[in-house]
Order: sequence, then C-alpha cells, then structure tokens
Amino acid sequence: MILEIVGFVLTFMIGACIANGIPHYTKGVTGQSHMTVFSKLSSPIVNVLWGLFNWLLAFILYLVFNSLIDNFTNLHIIIAIAGGVFISLRLAKLWSDPNAKLPWHKE
Repeated sequence: MILEIVGFVLTFMIGACIANGIPHYTKGVTGQSHMTVFSKLSSPIVNVLWGLFNWLLAFILYLVFNSLIDNFTNLHIIIAIAGGVFISLRLAKLWSDPNAKLPWHKE
C-alpha cells in the first residue's frame, strides 16, 4: 500500500518534471530569456540547462520508481499526465502575469 502511494507520487512528479522542462528548453534553444528558479529573467543557456535538468530528474525518478515497483500500469501513465497538466496550468497562470516572480526573486 505504501509503495503504491509512493509510486503514484513519483509518477506525478515525473510528469511535472517533463512538462516543466519543455518551456525552459524551448525558450533557451530559441535564444530567449525566461524565468527560472534562479532569476526572474535567466539567460537562454541557463534555461536550456534547467530544462535538461528537469528531464534528467524525471529520468532519475523513473529509475527510482522502477526499482521500487516493476509494474508501470496505465494508471501510472494517467497520473504522470495529470502531473504534467497540473504544472502546465500553474505555470501558464504564473507566466501570464507580466510582473510574475517567485517569492525568493529580488526586485
């Protein structure tokens, strides 16, 4: 039961990391600055690296999941998609504000 819950949390986080990596990588490879956890406006290189880090983290989480639970079911895929949708909607709301910043960003 506990491993099942851990598996669901891991797959949710996998989906969130994959989805979060997409805009950072895309902005970076197109030469555009974009907000990251490091700064309100990070360079394209930082964004590419942050996007790649998110994807690496998703892969590591998958490896952890795979070592705990060796049955990746359709429910896990749905939960991963839900994680991606959740973070995508939250980020769309955040980035639609031209004055958006994370709590630790300085003015």
